[in-house]
Amino acid sequence: MTGRFLRNVFLLYSVAISASLFSKTLAATENAGGDSVRTGTAACDSVGSLHHRNYFGFPDLLFLQPGCWIRHTGYPGQWAPLWIRGGNPYQTVLTVNGIPLIDPWTGLADFSLIPVEMIDRIEIHPSSNPFGLAPVGGVVNIVEREFSGDRPLTRIVYRDGKDGFSDMDVTFGQRLGRRWNILSGLLLKSYGEALPGRAFKGRTFRTVLSFRPARNMGIKYRILAHLSDLDLPFGLYMPADTLFLEDAHRKRARTDHRLEWTWHFKKVENTLSVVRSILDDEIRELDYLPRNEHRSSTTHIALRQVLRSDRLKLHYGLRLIFRRWELADTLNIKDTAGHAYLGTHIPVLPQVDVRAEIGLHSTPGSHHRFLVRSQVTWKPGTTIRCWAAYDEGVRDPSLGERSGMLFYPAGFLTAEQILLSRRIRRLEIDTSLKPEFGRQLELGLRWQLGRGAVGSLKGYWKRTKDLILPDPNTSEYTLRNQGHARFWGAESRFVWGPWRGFQGSIVLNAVNGVDDRGGSPVEQPQFWGNMSVGWSVSFFSGDLKLLVMVSGRTWSGFWRWHDPYPDDPRLEYRDPGGIFDAKVSFTVIHHAEFSYAIDNIFGAEGPFVDTRFLSGRVTRFGFSWNLYD
Repeated sequence: MTGRFLRNVFLLYSVAISASLFSKTLAATENAGGDSVRTGTAACDSVGSLHHRNYFGFPDLLFLQPGCWIRHTGYPGQWAPLWIRGGNPYQTVLTVNGIPLIDPWTGLADFSLIPVEMIDRIEIHPSSNPFGLAPVGGVVNIVEREFSGDRPLTRIVYRDGKDGFSDMDVTFGQRLGRRWNILSGLLLKSYGEALPGRAFKGRTFRTVLSFRPARNMGIKYRILAHLSDLDLPFGLYMPADTLFLEDAHRKRARTDHRLEWTWHFKKVENTLSVVRSILDDEIRELDYLPRNEHRSSTTHIALRQVLRSDRLKLHYGLRLIFRRWELADTLNIKDTAGHAYLGTHIPVLPQVDVRAEIGLHSTPGSHHRFLVRSQVTWKPGTTIRCWAAYDEGVRDPSLGERSGMLFYPAGFLTAEQILLSRRIRRLEIDTSLKPEFGRQLELGLRWQLGRGAVGSLKGYWKRTKDLILPDPNTSEYTLRNQGHARFWGAESRFVWGPWRGFQGSIVLNAVNGVDDRGGSPVEQPQFWGNMSVGWSVSFFSGDLKLLVMVSGRTWSGFWRWHDPYPDDPRLEYRDPGGIFDAKVSFTVIHHAEFSYAIDNIFGAEGPFVDTRFLSGRVTRFGFSWNLYD
């Protein structure tokens, strides 16, 4: 079975290589140039333009992006799911420099793992993306900050606030000789917990080590290590009432090793990356019971090549993903998936260019699917751009879904699973589960007006099918491919800066959907948005800088699933509302910044937290200090 789907993947990759050889001959007399292969539909913001907004962590910054809806499931720092254009959190992919960081057991992305100080840029790709990925939902890509200066960098950021909130981040960068660079950081955080007298604590270590042995070659090793104790996320059902626990339900240790090798040969750019992610979990049901320990891991291998020329851009690549789960060396589950793709970018006319990509995705059980992605962009002038894009994508079943233990990997087994595990000491995966499939159509318009005003408007329609859902016709918790859903909506964004030092932005979103039963599959408002107005001014030749910002969020009423008791989900209506925040910061001699933030100025209640409403107005004090730069 594994050999069959690998042969199919390598077949398409062989076709891609053959096409590249033909393209090299075609482009032999052309000059290399142009940007990297990427689409024009991504929303992109640098952290420099976002860190003045109010945020507890990285998930709060995502809420400011078009099409994104974040719902916290605990106190700050806990797991926070993300909906993009109505798609559920399982369909959202988190990547760092184009490499996915997904929990192999649940298939969910944990956005709390990302320290804000490690981010150089946030990219939101709700449809097409340049990474050779074809997800049903969107892709959130983090472009990681790197060190490239000649002088050492040392930066300290500390914040403190209500409900036991505090964190400190230390970043250090240094050039090690002519060919070596290092950028390293450590984040220590303590966030309030629902349990009296308790606090969620965590630490995250990160390092980027760069080596350039030759002018056209680079090697980078990256590590992201996270250790924390925390409550179980919403939806991870416990066999008993969690109020019997006096400590956090779960301890998590995750380490991601990423090795990337890039080299250029004439007009061809090559990238080979190997990622090894290891996640160790300890889960406890009651205080007097021992913890259940299990380990899940993912090995991700990706090879990408890009041929650049003035008239033709061709990209093709191969991805292989190996997943494994182990429970105390007694049981194990594993599977493999592969994806090969071939794409091109062709300027048809001076004002029109076409991007197209075809891919082959294979999973266990002989589930193979060809995927098509395309985009046509028209630039009638220097200040306006229009595009139309069509995308097809898939979502592989997680190891938990394949084993029938979706949420609780160390929980109760069925009678058949117990007999199987005793006989062969492993659990058989359900190869009958097919990947979820989706297609999406997007129409977009972006325009630029005078005095720094930029606006964009997108409309989309998408359909998903083969959804992995519990089978209501069985007494046991069995998952099947069943049902479909349709979504349609619009996103708009307008940024303006008519005067020096002034900047404002407004983001408005609308989404609606219907499933095969005639109900709505969307657990988020049909209308929501955010706005901000900021003003900055400098004194004493720029040695003192003052920034004042006011921001707000609003949403319409909506229905959502809520679990007030274990294994007892019910629909709950959340009222419409709004929240207003403010922040003031002083920057002294370009090195020290002091900030004072007020969240939820009027103490409004909101639907952002599953276990409680917002706890009224929250204040935070912070400072950052660049010792060297």
